[in-house]
Amino acid sequence: MRAVEWADVIYLFAVRTLRDELTPKARNEFYHALKRVPIERTHEVRFGRLSVVIDDLKAEVQKRTQELADLAEKVEFRKDGEAVLQGTDIEVHRIASLLGGGMTPEQISEDYPSLTREAIATAKAYAEAHPKAGRPYPSMTVKRAMAGAGLEALDEVLDEEK
Repeated sequence: MRAVEWADVIYLFAVRTLRDELTPKARNEFYHALKRVPIERTHEVRFGRLSVVIDDLKAEVQKRTQELADLAEKVEFRKDGEAVLQGTDIEVHRIASLLGGGMTPEQISEDYPSLTREAIATAKAYAEAHPKAGRPYPSMTVKRAMAGAGLEALDEVLDEEK
């Protein structure tokens, strides 16, 4: 396991944010300059002829880190390692897949009445931050798939046979 320091996280976010402004050489110099300064007490980083103010970068990274920590508190894991919404047995990636397949939060709430809009938003955000490896979940619930399959004609046939 490798520990990532704040300077590394700030660097990765800065490079993504400033990708058009920094050449590969400037990125390298910026990284080494970041590693030399005490990140917690530094407001700007100087390297070569450039200077980058990092206060807003640090604030954004801290905000996003806190959002991830808040999400993690709303999710728990089953014994099989699957992430589920806290207090339920509903997989976060299943809900995110339904949203990705075009279902609205209202439709999901109809099929999963115990889920609030906040829980659905939590599932989406968590799945975006922690993509699931392997086979994806279906993008429609069984209930909606059955309703859209046109099986109503079978009900009529069965009623006629009675």
